[in-house]
Parts: sequence; C-alpha cells; structure tokens
Amino acid sequence: MARLTEKLYLTKGEKSYMLGCIAVVLLTAIVTLVVMAGLAAPYTLVIEASNFVIWTAIAGAMSGGVALYLARGWMGDTGALGFARAVVGSIAIAAIASIIAGTLTVPFEGTIYAPLMVVSAFIAKPWLAA
Repeated sequence: MARLTEKLYLTKGEKSYMLGCIAVVLLTAIVTLVVMAGLAAPYTLVIEASNFVIWTAIAGAMSGGVALYLARGWMGDTGALGFARAVVGSIAIAAIASIIAGTLTVPFEGTIYAPLMVVSAFIAKPWLAA
C-alpha cells in the first residue's frame, strides 16, 4: 500500500490542477445533460437512467476533458490578463466541448446544432453559463 501512495503522491500544484480538471469534466457532463433535457423529441432525455442518458453524460465528460486539454494554454495565468485569458479559454472550452459532445451523441446533426443549442441554453439560463 505504501508503494501505491508514493506513486499517487501529488504536490500542491498538481492537486489543484487535478481538482480543476475533475471540476471541468463533471461540470461539462452536467451542462450536457441540462442542455439535452431542454430539447424536443426524439432527443429529449427522460428522468430514468437509460442508455442514451448515460451515454450523453459520458460524452459530455469526455468532451470536457478533451476541450480542456486543447485549450489548456489559456488557463492558469494570474492577474487581470490571466482572468481575461481564462474567460476566452472558457468560451473556447464550451465551443470545443459542444462540438465534440454533439458529434458523440447525434453524429451528423449534433456536430452542427450542438454549439447553437449551448449558446441558446446559456442565453436562456445565465446561471448555466456562469
């Protein structure tokens, strides 16, 4: 057990980096479910856990991780410039994640309509965008 804990030892910076990555992955899965729940049939999510609901959550989580990896250069700076870069990076992450999640959930139509649905959901629900 000691070897396992030595391999998983993380510094303070690595812990905060991992916590940020986990938060982004979980939040993109939640945002994906909320956006998909607001759609009309046949893509409306039901309350019970079906295979499509589970796949939608997994696709949202994977897309958030990939989007964070692709836009990681915009994150992590300090000061006002760092905050401005983080805002631009967050918009890039939302756009990239919506394209990837849309492609994974509904392959042809989702790639085109997912970014539009995310923008309209953010306008309709500003708390979701925050």
